[in-house]
Parts: sequence; structure tokens; C-alpha cells
Amino acid sequence: MANRATEKGANLYLSAGTTTTYVLPAPPGYWVPATKCEVWREACPSSDSACRAAAEGCKGNLTDNVDSCIDASSSSCQPTTFNQPCDWRSNPTLLGKTVYVLPLGPHNLDYPFACAAGVLGGNGSLTSQQTSAACAGLCPAGFTCGAEATAAPVVCPKSSWCAAGSSLPTACEAGKVGRSEGLTSARDCKACPMGSWCSAGQAIQCGVNTFQPRINQISAGACLQCPRFAESNNNSASVEDCKCQERYYDSRNSSAAAADKMYCKPCPIGSACKESGHTLALLPLRPGYWRTNNNSSDLRRCPDASSPNTTACANTNGVLCKPWTTGPYCRVCNVTDGSRYFDSGQSACVECGDTAATSLATLIGTTLAALLLLCWCGWRQPCKRLRIMAHQAVQQIRAPLKQMIAFYQVCQGSSVMW
Repeated sequence: MANRATEKGANLYLSAGTTTTYVLPAPPGYWVPATKCEVWREACPSSDSACRAAAEGCKGNLTDNVDSCIDASSSSCQPTTFNQPCDWRSNPTLLGKTVYVLPLGPHNLDYPFACAAGVLGGNGSLTSQQTSAACAGLCPAGFTCGAEATAAPVVCPKSSWCAAGSSLPTACEAGKVGRSEGLTSARDCKACPMGSWCSAGQAIQCGVNTFQPRINQISAGACLQCPRFAESNNNSASVEDCKCQERYYDSRNSSAAAADKMYCKPCPIGSACKESGHTLALLPLRPGYWRTNNNSSDLRRCPDASSPNTTACANTNGVLCKPWTTGPYCRVCNVTDGSRYFDSGQSACVECGDTAATSLATLIGTTLAALLLLCWCGWRQPCKRLRIMAHQAVQQIRAPLKQMIAFYQVCQGSSVMW
């Protein structure tokens, strides 16, 4: 009598005269040492070509007698062998199926057997993948089959690589990083990037206010501190990523070599360092301050700085002087044709023309009035106080008069040239 084992793990003892057969398919991921159930016959003699030709006709008649031949006229069917792969005489329905006949004796194993870790178990659709411990073959490269009876492999995680037959992922070596899933060898791991250090195949970014300029680094000690009073973002790869904090500036001038170290100094009086990242060349000046060039930290207060709205040292949008002005304290006109002159009252270079002529006429008129007053009072005794006032007025307008006459001559000369 043929008995079919249907429960795993049951203790079983098979005595003489009894059989237990396991019929595939097994659950996905399991196997038994099974073979196809068919009628095994004696081999044909090597010289009997008729026997070999009639072999296909020597199939059991499942209805009448499985020991007889379907082709009754054939006399070439060989007798069956003593050992058969299954008890098809007692259970003809087993013929054509893949079965495992348990041997006699005690059985304490779990049937069917689980495919080992690192081996891919069949999905149950192909019995050929369930007849040996090889199951469906090694776990494919780029995947892991980490547990017994793995029917569906798991893709190799980032930071690791998985060769064929892997039950666990292998971490990338120190100083390397696995950037994607499914890596198949150590060669797929890449160099640890600048700005980070790597451990167990993972890149760890350097923190704020540090930088890391090399590849393949394996410890947090590779992250270097920014210079004093400088700051940086995460994952900074160069000291140039460090910027001076608010109210400080990088004191290196524009001709400094790349190897020169950053040195953050407090912004001088007259500058407006309201954010980080200021340098000497781009030092923002407040209105009313001036410096000789972009490599100078010597900031000077302009003479007309009492009013930030009218001072020629404008310092707006990165431009040091007002339009048309240049030179020390922005008090020189930037034209050479004499068409403009610097008006101290307006702190601006204004056009030569009616304004200059009117100002000159006013000064001349004032001078003449003072001279007439002196002459009129010269022969009158009571005019002593008036003479003193007139004399003081002449002294006060002497310098402006000279300047205005000079500007007038320049403007007139330029108009003649044009």
C-alpha cells in the first residue's frame, strides 16, 4: 500500500511491506531527491535493432495490466527490472509524475527539505528545480538569498555588493562607497568623495564649519575645521568653501596666492558687513567713506560725509563715487574737456554754463559793492564800523572769487575749443 507523506516534521517508521511516497511539486523553496515515475525495462541487446525500434511501444496498459505492452503484436518488449523508481503496479496514477519514495526505516527529517541560504529555491512551477539540494541554482549576483527556502531573492542594498550565491551582502571596503543597489562585485564600489568620510560603504558628510579636500577618507578626523571666524555648509570640499562670518572679512588681497591661508578680520569702521562671505576686494563701504583701491583696508571719512544723501562718496551698488566724480574723496571730475567742475556745495560735478556765469557775476557784484562801500566811507568818519565789515567781506570772498574765475576760464576755454 502506498502512503503519501503530507505533513512535515512527523516522526515516521516504514517497515517491510509499506511505502510512503512524496509527489512533487513541493512548496516554493523546498526539494526532495525525487525522480520521474516510469516503467524501467531491461535494456535491449546491442545487436537487436528491432527491440530498440519497438521500445516506444512497450508502454504499460494502465487499464488492463501495466506489465503488458500496448502493442500486443510486438514480441520485442523487454521484461521490467527488479528495482523500479516507484510502486506503479499498486498505484498506476503515479506514472509520469516526479516522486520520492521514502526508504524503509525511521524518518525524523522534515520533508520536503528547505533550500539552503544562498541558494534560490524554485517557485513551485518547475519540478526540475525541486529534485536536488541545488534547487534553482545559486542566488543571482546582485541579490541575496539570506534565509532558507528563498523563493524570491532580495536586491543587494546600497553600500554593499553581492556575488552569486550570497546569503548576506558584503559591505564596501573602508574608504569606498556603494552608491546604488544591486552591485555585484567590490569593483562596483566607488571612491569616497571629498566633503565626506566613508564607513561600511556609506558616505557621511562633514558637518558645518568644516571641509574635507581628499577622497577615500575613512574617519571623521579627515574633516578639517574652517579658519577662525569662518563658516561653511555641510559637505564642503575645500577651504574656499569657508566664508568669513558676519562682521568679518577675508583680509587676503586679490593678488594672494591660492595657498595663502584665509584670515578673517573684523570689518573696519566705515564698512557695512551685514552678512557672511565678505572679502577685502568686495568690502562694502558706507556712504561718506573712501579708500584708495580695492586692496586697501584703510577707510577714510570723506569731507562732505555729514550728509549721506549728498556726499560724493556714494558707495551705492558697489560704486564708490557719484556719477562724474573720481579721485581722492571723489572730489575730482572724471572728464578732461573742462565741461564740468566740482561744486563743493552740491558735492557733485556740475556742468559749466549759466550756473558758473551767474555765480561769478554774483561774486563780482558782491566784491564791487564792498569796494564801493570802502570808498564811500573812506572820507566819512562815522563809517569806521562799516569799513571794518566791508574789509572782512572782501577777505572772505577772495578765495571763492579766485576759484570761480578759474572755473569760468576753464569752462570758457573748453567752449572755445568745442
